[in-house]
Amino acid sequence: SFGNAWTTFDGTQSRDAMPASELQHFLVRSHHLRSVSSHLARPPLPWPECKPIVFLSHPIKRARSVFNFVRADPTQPNSEIARVRGFAGYVRWALEGGDGGVVIRNYQVVHLSAASVRNGSVHQANATDADLAEACSLIDNWGVIGLVDCFDASAKLIQKLYSPTFSDLRFDRDWLDEEEVVRKDESQ
Repeated sequence: SFGNAWTTFDGTQSRDAMPASELQHFLVRSHHLRSVSSHLARPPLPWPECKPIVFLSHPIKRARSVFNFVRADPTQPNSEIARVRGFAGYVRWALEGGDGGVVIRNYQVVHLSAASVRNGSVHQANATDADLAEACSLIDNWGVIGLVDCFDASAKLIQKLYSPTFSDLRFDRDWLDEEEVVRKDESQ
């Protein structure tokens, strides 16, 4: 949608949480940008006029997706746990507090609250009831979030709400759905 006025903003590791202050400094230096994508940027938004586009995943579907990714890539942290223990064992390990298990344990609360930066590393994050309240408040204040399971409807709603500011905003579905991933995984 934004061509050269778009870029990504992420660290070098999956555990690199990027505080809002770093995003703000980045945007000040990159004043030509109209859009930034990030898996690691953390709230709050740098300025009130910023428009978030956030999609939340069903926690169990997200756990399966993370498991499949980690198991298939031996360079990923805890890949061995995924390969040896299988899906149920991997989930049990994560929920029991395994180091790095935050990739599925309270993941969305951690990433929408101060929990992701509080302990120095997102892999050490533990979400609290206060973090849940913070994440819920953030979502309420934003006014709109997308759901991965309802991508097309969510995209249409976000496009409609943001069209006064971003008339050129368009979403294109460009990935395999979870059933296709599972079928592909099982065939290998």
